[in-house]
Amino acid sequence: MIKKNPHSEHVGIAAPFLPWIGDAIFKGSPGIYFIGIATRGATSEADDFDECKRWSADIASNPPPTPYWRYIIDIAKTVYKKEYSQCRSRIAWSNQFKIGIFNKPPGPESRNPSGIYAHMQEELCRLILERELQLASTSVVIFLGDGPLIYPLVGKDGWDRKRHRSLGIWVKERKNGAPIFYQYHPGWLQRQGVEHFSEHVHVVACAVREYLGRRPKGTW
Repeated sequence: MIKKNPHSEHVGIAAPFLPWIGDAIFKGSPGIYFIGIATRGATSEADDFDECKRWSADIASNPPPTPYWRYIIDIAKTVYKKEYSQCRSRIAWSNQFKIGIFNKPPGPESRNPSGIYAHMQEELCRLILERELQLASTSVVIFLGDGPLIYPLVGKDGWDRKRHRSLGIWVKERKNGAPIFYQYHPGWLQRQGVEHFSEHVHVVACAVREYLGRRPKGTW
């Protein structure tokens, strides 16, 4: 993408994003798989994959005080009834796009990929996400925000759009019963007010606990 960048003077290609996946999910236990849109915040062109892996792990271990991470933390704490540091092994953090972009001047300012920057990586990112969801086949999937890869990954049909309409939550189930949520980005939720944000967390967390409660005893 760096070589094909048509606006290299003004647009930078961010370092590749590597998902962070908790140990329990890696070992086959169900958990919560949070999927954002892109690598906002990554504003360097490093190509050292070890460095990229450390970056993801550091963010997941020491989350910034953003609405996105506040939502993840609140969901995890509400579902598992533990402090965030004690339930990290049962969550995962990924993104639809694996390569973000950023404005150079006067910047750097991170942006979500669009246009050619999205098209160049869509198919590869879809294949990577398919593998991720296979790995986490028993986990709850929560798409945080819109994006072009959601329907190619999980399909347009079968969404329940009515159950949580007031909160902007769509939900469907995989064949094994694991729920998939498609909802507004936490930044938008925060702009609706504290009560709306908290109600959203409560509704989603209760649905996640309901599913996990149907799993074999001791698996979560």
